[in-house]
Amino acid sequence: MDDISGLRNRSRLLNRSFKILLFSLCATLAVCCLLVSMMRHFGPLAVASHILNERQMVTLVEE
Repeated sequence: MDDISGLRNRSRLLNRSFKILLFSLCATLAVCCLLVSMMRHFGPLAVASHILNERQMVTLVEE
């Protein structure tokens, strides 16, 4: 009987560890997506895209 209860306890601990790992991975992914979206709206990616658009407009005007 002790072996069976020991296996169940290990299974519960493994299940809990798996849930914690899965939650941390999902949270990390969500934070990364939020960071990328904020960088696109307010950060260097937005500035770089704005500069690129201005360069394209200048070349169109020069032609």
